[in-house]
Amino acid sequence: MERYFVGIDAGGTKTEVRVISEHRLTIDRVRLPGFNYQNSDLGEFAKNIRDTLEKIRKDHRLGKYEFMVAGVAGVFLPFEKEKVAMKLEELTGIPTKVMSDMEILLYGTWEGAPGMVLIAGTGSIAAALLEDGTVVRKGGYGYIIGDVGSGAWFGLNALRAALMSHEGLGDKTILEDEIFKFFGGSSKREIIGKFYQEKDKPRMLGKLFPIVLDCYFKGDRVAERIIEEGLEGLSKMLRVLHEETKVIPRVLLAGGLFKNSSFHRMFIKRLKGFSVEMLGSEPSYLAAKLALKFAEEKK
Repeated sequence: MERYFVGIDAGGTKTEVRVISEHRLTIDRVRLPGFNYQNSDLGEFAKNIRDTLEKIRKDHRLGKYEFMVAGVAGVFLPFEKEKVAMKLEELTGIPTKVMSDMEILLYGTWEGAPGMVLIAGTGSIAAALLEDGTVVRKGGYGYIIGDVGSGAWFGLNALRAALMSHEGLGDKTILEDEIFKFFGGSSKREIIGKFYQEKDKPRMLGKLFPIVLDCYFKGDRVAERIIEEGLEGLSKMLRVLHEETKVIPRVLLAGGLFKNSSFHRMFIKRLKGFSVEMLGSEPSYLAAKLALKFAEEKK
């Protein structure tokens, strides 16, 4: 009987569930709402995974799933990973290993060899995998404290700049009109109210990134400052990480922002002495391959 393995990529914007066979062929993949351990409902997340996997099993008439690996945004500490793994195992009955989404990319891309990864999506983080298996991180504080150069960070700075422009407390910027249009508001009170009522604030802020980039290319000085500060913050994370670890200077760029060709080119220009890779396989596929690998190691 053929064996089946599950890979999950859970990020702030979306969650992707993938099932592969023992021959590494994708059976099915399904997109679900985003999940971040720090600000999302774990019980609801686990139920969605259970229901999705059961539907895939029935649709394709599969046997039982042998192992599952979940890459989850916002999970770093051992007890956090254990908590998520226990909940998933409780509801699905599948042996599960939980890693951070960044660790999935590190181990899945470099296959245990030293290397670096930089994620710029809803949030941002840089990490290096060393020869001895140690993972060293920079950033990843969450959108309120940091996550410089992330979609949420760009959006928060743009929103702040637009409101300050509107009140005459900051430099005038065309971000003001564009942000007001986005929120469909005519007053600052209306916009502020809509923002604070939003349940998934990081995701909402991330949707403002294309507006900031568009204003940058229109020559808006405030947007230019925001974009330049974000680019510098991302590149500094890599530079400091490399200086501290002396790891081989090769880096995988991942996350939605790097899918924007203009932003990608702007960032690459700032990197000197780094070999740059773009994500070749989807994170959910990398997670599924790790599930197969861990299952084999358990035999």
